[in-house]
Amino acid sequence: MSHSAAAPRVTEAPPRARISRHAPGPMLMIAGIVLLAIVVGAPALGRPPDPSIIQAQPRPDWYLLWYFAVLALLPAQLETPVIVLGPLLFGAILLVIPVLRNRGERHPLRRPWAIGVVALIWVMIGTLWIEGKRAPWSPDFSAQPLQAQVVGTTSGPVAEGGKLFHQKGCEFCHAIAGHGGHRGNFEDLEAGLRKPRATDVDPRVKILEARDQCVDIGGRLHSPPRRG
Repeated sequence: MSHSAAAPRVTEAPPRARISRHAPGPMLMIAGIVLLAIVVGAPALGRPPDPSIIQAQPRPDWYLLWYFAVLALLPAQLETPVIVLGPLLFGAILLVIPVLRNRGERHPLRRPWAIGVVALIWVMIGTLWIEGKRAPWSPDFSAQPLQAQVVGTTSGPVAEGGKLFHQKGCEFCHAIAGHGGHRGNFEDLEAGLRKPRATDVDPRVKILEARDQCVDIGGRLHSPPRRG
């Protein structure tokens, strides 16, 4: 009569041993946060809000620039659902995964898919963070007036058009010969504004009128020489 080898019996460590094994990590993290709060401290507060300042560039803190980019790049109709449902869904996933998948390999080398997913998430966040730092969808209020070498002259209607292109704020969003905002060049602005205008009851009329002024001003610039 043959006897098969008995399977080794796996015994779980008592709860106190498991706690003592996993506790150092969270304790070190909490100690690091407390140390940073003591040494570095909170960032200095800025000036009180001033409604008279209209050239503002609201930005989140640096660690949320990637989320800022996500919301800015989303279609307008999806922005509210993502703001409301996104954090709720993310929190639910974090709570459900440990309940459904609480067994299996834990060593990173035995979980290549987990390493790949985490690396992909970090690449996505890093790419979005860079885009959020650039913020090409926002006006660039630091744009300087067009210089004579850009418009090609120092007098006449072309030079006047170059001055007005900056004074009317067109240059904050649109660039000529690489000078100006990041939303597009003057041709993009002109092509979009040659479409039929909205009615007078449309609240965007004032914006369209200002943009039409930019088109007319750009017409004064004619075709300034472009520098590659």
